[in-house]
Amino acid sequence: VTTQLLGQYNFENALAAVSIGTYFDVEASLINEALSNYQPQNHRSQLVETTKNKVLLDAYNANPTSVKAALDNFKNIVTKNKTVILGEMRELGNDSEKEHLEVIKQLQSLSLDTIFLVGNEYKNLLPNDEVFQWFESVEKLKEFLKNNNLENCFVLVKGSRSNRLEEIVECL
Repeated sequence: VTTQLLGQYNFENALAAVSIGTYFDVEASLINEALSNYQPQNHRSQLVETTKNKVLLDAYNANPTSVKAALDNFKNIVTKNKTVILGEMRELGNDSEKEHLEVIKQLQSLSLDTIFLVGNEYKNLLPNDEVFQWFESVEKLKEFLKNNNLENCFVLVKGSRSNRLEEIVECL
């Protein structure tokens, strides 16, 4: 099976599609064709190539599990100039600080070139490390990116819908 889905975490999704198709007696060639032709949309695991960068746009949902999976996957992609843009995870209640701190620890272990964090949940957790840059909002990040070109990078964009991080693709 060939698929255009990015990320090891999508392997189980592809297996589920194969299993359901098999259960309903769909021919294997049709299952393979459907998986091969599927183009991710709606800001979920989309590979977007701009004139300046490659962007892995996964800005539909963010929770501790999905962020960890996205970062684990990004770690395994062999390329130069890796950049991460993460929006805060909202609605975590009392666990918010702990979960955002875990994300920062994971980011520190990845040896990335640049990390942009968006949202107040990250504000007071930033490490003393020049790789990390914090922005209050997506608008502030867009303003920064318009004045500071990011070029020849592979960029992971991950965040909750409420962050509206898909808006920054135009600046990448």
